[in-house]
Amino acid sequence: KVVDLGMAYVSALGLYGAAKPHMENLSKAVDQTISLAELDGSDIVYTGRVEVPKIVSVGVTVGARLPSASTALGRVLLAAVPDPELHEVLSTPSLSMYIPRTRYTVEQIRPRLQTVRDQGWAESDEDLQYGVQAIAAPLRGEGGNVVAAIGLGTHTSEIGKEVIRERYLPLLIETARNIESDWSECRKLPT
Repeated sequence: KVVDLGMAYVSALGLYGAAKPHMENLSKAVDQTISLAELDGSDIVYTGRVEVPKIVSVGVTVGARLPSASTALGRVLLAAVPDPELHEVLSTPSLSMYIPRTRYTVEQIRPRLQTVRDQGWAESDEDLQYGVQAIAAPLRGEGGNVVAAIGLGTHTSEIGKEVIRERYLPLLIETARNIESDWSECRKLPT
């Protein structure tokens, strides 16, 4: 009975409800802030975060928007956009107050998106802001469609790229699969 009530509660919260416990576990394991984002036009919108207090913070909160092409979360989401629609999506004016350090044209981002499709995850190495590196993985819904992305970002002075790839990435991908599994179970429950 308790499990049924708990699952009904999580189901009512949607994807973030299913993701939050997994995001909290990952955050504790890597001592980093974990984010959930969705694509809106040419921006990503943060739809969930589990924060770790840091002296130097990116200052991103739920509801914040960032240009998708310059972020790992955004690249995961853009990689799921059909190629004929990519130009239209990236041509949508950004509503983000952040100006990325590196801006990409559709032709410049295409090979990066193909890499994301091939490897199943994305990274950003100081493309958004100096010192910020990030990784992200897709969250898939029914039919395998990418519905959101989960990721983490660190400062280059704190964590080396090898730690992110060798230690954090496998944990991030495992977390994404666990969220997908729980979310799939939640969607089976009667509303």
